[in-house]
Amino acid sequence: MFNVTDGGEYVTAALDILNRRGAKATFFVGGAWAERNEQLLITIYKGGHGVGNHGFFGRDLRRQNARQVREELLAASNLIERVLGEPPSIFAPPLGSFDRGLVETAASVGLSTIIWTHDTEDLRDQDARLIANRATSRLRAGDFVLMHPTAATVAALEDILDRVAERGLRAVTVGELI
Repeated sequence: MFNVTDGGEYVTAALDILNRRGAKATFFVGGAWAERNEQLLITIYKGGHGVGNHGFFGRDLRRQNARQVREELLAASNLIERVLGEPPSIFAPPLGSFDRGLVETAASVGLSTIIWTHDTEDLRDQDARLIANRATSRLRAGDFVLMHPTAATVAALEDILDRVAERGLRAVTVGELI
């Protein structure tokens, strides 16, 4: 799974690798990013990849009240629906920051909250080998691997997909996994 609020050029590179390898991913997109990258959002979707909600601005929603969270989630979902013709049904909280209230508010607007099981910490550490190790260390069927569109993540992606295949697993969308 990719959380996307930035890095369109790396989204394209990641898509090229995923498509070449027959792998799928889910892209949780911020509404502001989607607004600036409508054609790329369509490319993601038409490529058979999943699209989820990542808020509008990709900020910590636990710092907002329920009304503000609801408005931000609806704004992102409405934008995604306008571009793709269907609303997202899943939501990845920015920064992995969530509590019961956020999960309940997301559910009230039709979004199931998804949290990763493996964080590559690719925004902090721009080391492809380290990212691949974090993505695949103790990887099991059903795990969600969090990545972001960065140069180092793209550099690690082939290695990650090789390791996934070596374990007899495949990279699929969150929707397919669920």
